[in-house]
Amino acid sequence: MPRCTWLYVLGSDENLEDSFVYVGMTYRLVTRLNEHHAQAGKGAQTTQKWKYNTLLAVYKIDDCEEHDHSKETWLTAQIMYFKGGAWWTVRGGSSTSIERDRPMPKQLQEIRKSGGGVIERTCYCKLPCESKVSKDGKRFLCCPAGRNAEWLEGKISQDISGGCNFFDWY
Repeated sequence: MPRCTWLYVLGSDENLEDSFVYVGMTYRLVTRLNEHHAQAGKGAQTTQKWKYNTLLAVYKIDDCEEHDHSKETWLTAQIMYFKGGAWWTVRGGSSTSIERDRPMPKQLQEIRKSGGGVIERTCYCKLPCESKVSKDGKRFLCCPAGRNAEWLEGKISQDISGGCNFFDWY
């Protein structure tokens, strides 16, 4: 039976634009988030160096192989592109070096060369929208923070971003 895969975005601030950002992927969402925050030495090196106190977004991924981190790398590059000259404040996927002077990742170079990111819709928080299906089978887009992460309240050490009220049927 396949396990549920999660992509998550941690920030040092509630505002994506002003935040150091870490993008991660796991099957053990609650455990992994707590490892990043509270258990020194168990999170990623970058979350030990910078304090990521806020869960900015969480995405449920249904069609992901166990060790396929291409979606994590893609989301990391998209957020880097959004942050422009501050791309170096974003880590995740194949770009986890803790060095500030690291070279620009290949994925980001390719996005810039092509003239822009490939995110079709973002919420008001500037994060890629979460795609969901209503109880009656209609598809909609919403903010990946706020209500999408309310079920984690009290289970993780990080604050949960309030997100925005973005919602759209498609």
